[in-house]
Amino acid sequence: MEEKKRIEKSVAEKFLNYYNKEYNTSYKIIKLSENPDIRCKDSNNNELNFDVTLTENEEGDIQSLLGRSDKISKETLKKNIENARNGKEKIRSLSLDDSNNILIKRIKKKINNRYGPNTALVIYDTSGIQWDRDISSINVERFLKSFKNPYDKGIWIVSKVDGSAKRMDL
Repeated sequence: MEEKKRIEKSVAEKFLNYYNKEYNTSYKIIKLSENPDIRCKDSNNNELNFDVTLTENEEGDIQSLLGRSDKISKETLKKNIENARNGKEKIRSLSLDDSNNILIKRIKKKINNRYGPNTALVIYDTSGIQWDRDISSINVERFLKSFKNPYDKGIWIVSKVDGSAKRMDL
């Protein structure tokens, strides 16, 4: 199985674990697909399909997590701290606004997809920071009100930190 499909399957399993417990359902993955990424059915043959995307704190974090760059490696972070101590560079703090801008960009890439009924967009937040998505999603929701939401089962953010999911109603 290619890397993209392994990631989508892993996110799908996390989301379904939360969704099935929260809504007392029994959805299982029946097919890894392209349009949408994941196709599921429950014991009553009800369908739930979803598209998967990832979000990050800063551009390049996901590539680093996948081992394709050393942007957030221990060695790079140690070097950045040492340079900051010596006055050679400033340490930039992460902000919710930065994270939200990337989140909005990911949703904008997906919002024009049309997969039919029983479809959700599942966004996996790769951040190790537990952002307060209650505040964050309000700002994102406000921004996205101008778009027609094609996902009748909602847009969800799944947390890497605790596996919880939050639905953003548009």
